[in-house]
Amino acid sequence: MPDPTDARGQTVEVTKTGRIALAPSQAARTNWIAAGLQKHATASERQAISTALGALRRLTAAPE
Repeated sequence: MPDPTDARGQTVEVTKTGRIALAPSQAARTNWIAAGLQKHATASERQAISTALGALRRLTAAPE
């Protein structure tokens, strides 16, 4: 369906079947990132990233 705020774009939604199909690759990416952070980032760097991710989640959350 057309994006309501930008006529050049389209809005899509992943189906339940699609989410199930994507779950293993999403989990693999999450594990890869977590392992890399554990191996290469300091505890304070990991804490800073965790804090930043919380802020990003709030900023990108769907409006209520």
